Amino acid sequence: MPIKQIYERAGLNAVTSYDFYDLLTGIAYKTFYAGKTSATAGFLRSFIFDSFWGVNGMYYNFVAEAGGTYLLKVDQDFDMEVERSIAIKGEAIVTGSTNFYEVTNPRAYNFYIVAKFRKWDGTDETDIATGTSATMTGTTEGSVLREHKWNCNIDIPKTIFKKGETIRLTIELWNKSTPVTLACYMVHDPASKSIAKIMTGDGTLKLLLPIIPQL
Repeated sequence: MPIKQIYERAGLNAVTSYDFYDLLTGIAYKTFYAGKTSATAGFLRSFIFDSFWGVNGMYYNFVAEAGGTYLLKVDQDFDMEVERSIAIKGEAIVTGSTNFYEVTNPRAYNFYIVAKFRKWDGTDETDIATGTSATMTGTTEGSVLREHKWNCNIDIPKTIFKKGETIRLTIELWNKSTPVTLACYMVHDPASKSIAKIMTGDGTLKLLLPIIPQL
């Protein structure tokens, strides 16, 4: 007898189906894409909107910090409102890219990412779990784009999101570098468009979320 497919309502912004392995292990992983343009708040979606395919500028530009102390350069929320109760538990994985570009002189840089999984109920923000990437280092060369893929693992305790509450992923980027003129980009483009001097590889920012199947 085939296993019945079970789906979340589309209003959750994540149509989730469960297979036999999901039901056996009690965990179903779902991938969400994070994005933001100058005209929108940060969002999480389980699919790529057609309207975003032609949009440029889905990245965060900052100037690298000079000196030996790490400073917070990016602090961005990506949200998804829940329209049906959902339970989350297990190791979430966040993957993304941060890129550096310098026209002339070699420039040394260091950075790491902090990913925070939070709940927002419209009034209060609750921290649930946090993950930190490895520290990444590099040196630019004249007119060569340096692209770095990073990941953060977040161990999430069992958490229930009720209808009307918001799943919030906060991304922090901490950086220290030799110059103050180094161009830097934290990219988050669900369509992963190639943009000269900004990104040429995978430009997606993704959250792989462990969901407890609801029968």
